[in-house]
Amino acid sequence: MIHKISIRNLLVFGFLASGLIPILILSFVGFRAARSELKQQAFRQLESIRNIKSEQITNFFDQRRADISVLGANPFLLKAYKELNNAFHWPGQIDGTGYEGLGDGFFSA
Repeated sequence: MIHKISIRNLLVFGFLASGLIPILILSFVGFRAARSELKQQAFRQLESIRNIKSEQITNFFDQRRADISVLGANPFLLKAYKELNNAFHWPGQIDGTGYEGLGDGFFSA
């Protein structure tokens, strides 16, 4: 069968094969390398975002702790808390029953 094909067709097929086979191999190898690198880059970006969000959450709770410390040391708030606590435990309000039941354990000093 190879004897019936002209030399011209054999040369064209040979040149095409010798050009296309390396191109296909290089394309396949490049595709695999690019896919692997893109996966690694996406993973690094996700790790970076995770670290940033973790830092933001930590900073948020640190700020809230600092706010609580400032509010806890405020003498006006301490006085208001004591007055509120006394109001809940003071018997003899409007109908003489008082608010003692509402304040048990909730506003204990």
